[in-house]
Amino acid sequence: MKKILYLIIFLLIIMRCNDDKSSSSDEITFKIQPDSLSKFTLSDMSYNITFDGVKEGEFAIIYNNTVNGTNYVGIAVSDDPSDQNFNMKIYFEASSIPDSKELNSGGDVIKVAYGNSIYTYDSGDLTLAFNTQDDINYSISSSGSAVLSDSLSNSITLSDISITAPLRN
Repeated sequence: MKKILYLIIFLLIIMRCNDDKSSSSDEITFKIQPDSLSKFTLSDMSYNITFDGVKEGEFAIIYNNTVNGTNYVGIAVSDDPSDQNFNMKIYFEASSIPDSKELNSGGDVIKVAYGNSIYTYDSGDLTLAFNTQDDINYSISSSGSAVLSDSLSNSITLSDISITAPLRN
């Protein structure tokens, strides 16, 4: 599970550290490996999440692959991957992107880093709906809510998720 988190964080950091920006304000093009000729463009990324007010931003990605022999779907959003003021990670076991996923606090993971705290999924009925927009982009919406708590027993309620993100395998 840690490997998927590291991969998601790594991808978000790479997106933020791009040197080769496209001329369009809603596209980011960057090299995956230094001195490599392979590039891809991420466009139409956004998120809107309700807790402690509304959090909005541009950095979002969906990941679907195998980590340590287990298939996962992961979603990561951040206001700024180089600054950990706010980021959210959701991941669960799945071999492909489902049409819908009801998250379970016993096995699925939701983590929110907000300010100086890290909140983890405790309870609630949060269901994610995945809709394909094109070959690589998905829109994700939610119904219900999830309660997350930090190490000091402070809690936040996560709801009204709206994410547009590219899929990376």
